[in-house]
Amino acid sequence: MSSITDFSEVVKVEREEMKGITALLSEGKMSIPLKLAYDDICVHEFYTGMDVVVGENEERRQLFNPRHIFDLVNDFAVKEINSAIERFETKEVVSKLSEHSWQIKNGFVTVSLCLHSYTLYNQSTLVFEDIATHRVAVSMVAYLDTKNVYRSETHSEEVFKEVNQFYTDLKNSLTK
Repeated sequence: MSSITDFSEVVKVEREEMKGITALLSEGKMSIPLKLAYDDICVHEFYTGMDVVVGENEERRQLFNPRHIFDLVNDFAVKEINSAIERFETKEVVSKLSEHSWQIKNGFVTVSLCLHSYTLYNQSTLVFEDIATHRVAVSMVAYLDTKNVYRSETHSEEVFKEVNQFYTDLKNSLTK
């Protein structure tokens, strides 16, 4: 194979043809996934005090245990997420990775959802009461497979609109 020393022939190639040649040459290469992280959706937030003495009775300790509230909120959120996924019209493949984790394939976009619970403890010296902040949230990340991005700009725009609409619908249903 000889090398090109005269670039005038390359310059004459039409743009669409050059895109096609470039696509053929890059066919065997790995794609570059791009990641879009959406804002976490706070499903529920509540507070408890942390002034339980170890020797106190079981009923009093249960008042400060957030587990039963987490369970109720998680059950609600799982139902809403499953419902939102069912309403997501352009989905191709839905995989439930674990009890609180989903993956949705939509064209060249893969959407990952994760429902998680966490607790933040306030240990400031200015606070007179020990308070724990408990949150249940949903994280959503969209991974774009650039190797499989369709050439049509209108189709790409439509896919992004659908994913953004899915996030908006999910947020509205979880924060009602």
